[in-house]
Amino acid sequence: MIYELREYIADENKEEALQKRFKNHVLSIFNKHSIEVVGFWREHNNPAKTMYLCRFNSLEEKEKAWDAFKKDPEWQRIKNESETEGALTKSMTSTLLEPVDFSSQP
Repeated sequence: MIYELREYIADENKEEALQKRFKNHVLSIFNKHSIEVVGFWREHNNPAKTMYLCRFNSLEEKEKAWDAFKKDPEWQRIKNESETEGALTKSMTSTLLEPVDFSSQP
């Protein structure tokens, strides 16, 4: 099992639009491409920062799922429609996490 922590910093005054895009559109596209989301969080002292944790069986599965997601016509349409006034995010980071044997996993 491999986990991926993805962290997004919303552009100024676009936090709500970013969260709405995840909630109303992106999660269903994730499901279509077997991207399992363990949970979403927003940083307590920085509401512009949204994080979510994904779980994959292997690195190969992760790469295949993200490649399919990026090419998905529905995702491309939603992204373009939601960014007519500029990108919703300033930055995104991705961190791969491997479980340790002495801790239970989500």
